[in-house]
Amino acid sequence: MKTHRAPTGPRFSGGGRRRKTSEKGASNASQLEEMRRSGFLHRMLGGYGLGGSSSAAALELPGTTRQLHESTTLSVAHTSSYVGIDEMPESIGRKLVEGVAIEGISDAQTLEEILTGYIDMGEVEVLQISDRSSGASREWLRFYCGDTEVGFIYNGTTLEAIVGDGDINLQQ
Repeated sequence: MKTHRAPTGPRFSGGGRRRKTSEKGASNASQLEEMRRSGFLHRMLGGYGLGGSSSAAALELPGTTRQLHESTTLSVAHTSSYVGIDEMPESIGRKLVEGVAIEGISDAQTLEEILTGYIDMGEVEVLQISDRSSGASREWLRFYCGDTEVGFIYNGTTLEAIVGDGDINLQQ
């Protein structure tokens, strides 16, 4: 079996500094970005259990919330915020309980436990993600645990993605 050794020397060591991207590297990066933007990578990787789902076809979610906010094809709009169990609609509460159970990070099992012991200040923001061309939309329940952005993206009543530390992880 042939092993590959990482290149060494002054050209590759960099001393912790970043090298400027070469023209070829920039071209490859722009091709990769175009493939991601067009949904090609999402569709291809979806066939191998690495992302994608049939319900996401009309609305391609990017890999991070930063990319989502910077997207030119998707829009994100604030629809409402809820603090505590008293003002939260039952449908949002059910989605939170389901999302936390599937996510598996917290031991909280009831809405009250989730809002008091898992979500900072019991505050949940509801955002709408919309595809500018198709009109397809998703509901994003966004909240924070410490300094970590967390949340759940729903297509109707179906959990489509879990947000963890800014990463959007599609559910199968």
